Amino acid sequence: MAKLYVEMISIDDMMVFTKVVETQSFTKAAEQLGIGKARVSQIVTKLEQGLNTRLLHRATRSLSLTDTGVRYCKKCQMIHDLAIQANTKVQ
Repeated sequence: MAKLYVEMISIDDMMVFTKVVETQSFTKAAEQLGIGKARVSQIVTKLEQGLNTRLLHRATRSLSLTDTGVRYCKKCQMIHDLAIQANTKVQ
């Protein structure tokens, strides 16, 4: 039976994904976020499973976005920018 809805995905998890893309590294993203590399990897894997699609091509020493990953990352960055704008307007 097909899923009729997408499970709620954490905005924090989306931001972890964008940090991986920004730094082009699970290790660098983990360092900048102050969490373990294994946790970063788990979060991205959970996102891919929740979305039922591959977001990143992983190789031993490199990462690249899939076409879906490019589109998803752009939307995640828009959400990030909107959150900053919302918080700035209230302060």
